[in-house]
Amino acid sequence: MRGEDRGVIDSIIRNEEGILGQMMELRDRSSLSNIIMFLDAFIQSRENTIRFLRGIESGEEHRGEIRREIKEIGSTEHLAMGDVDPNSLRDTLLFISKLEEESLRGISEAVGKVSDPGLRRLLEGMLSDRRKVKAKAEHLYHDLIETSY
Repeated sequence: MRGEDRGVIDSIIRNEEGILGQMMELRDRSSLSNIIMFLDAFIQSRENTIRFLRGIESGEEHRGEIRREIKEIGSTEHLAMGDVDPNSLRDTLLFISKLEEESLRGISEAVGKVSDPGLRRLLEGMLSDRRKVKAKAEHLYHDLIETSY
């Protein structure tokens, strides 16, 4: 892997670890099992992404195809994020959705900087998986919050 590509991977990993830390911090502050359950699921997904990236970085070969996209519904795009109540399902799902949005933005920018076509294909597949996670967060917000009012 070229040095500049390694730098891109390192940058994505640092960003993903920062987002993971924010999710874990909110999980530690919450006292409600349903909120902890949602955070645990999204934390696991983020940890899987970091493991995948570390595997690429260490030279492990990854085979895969670019996966089918699922529809993002944009249920949280118009909402601003304020202080997050760790015991509010609304705040937690909005927090997760906004972090997923931040992650996608960072990964998309990084993928554009990768010179190796094989590495770019792997990262595009990972980006596709992250889009599915963001879509899941949006759907949960829509189904559990917006339709409840």
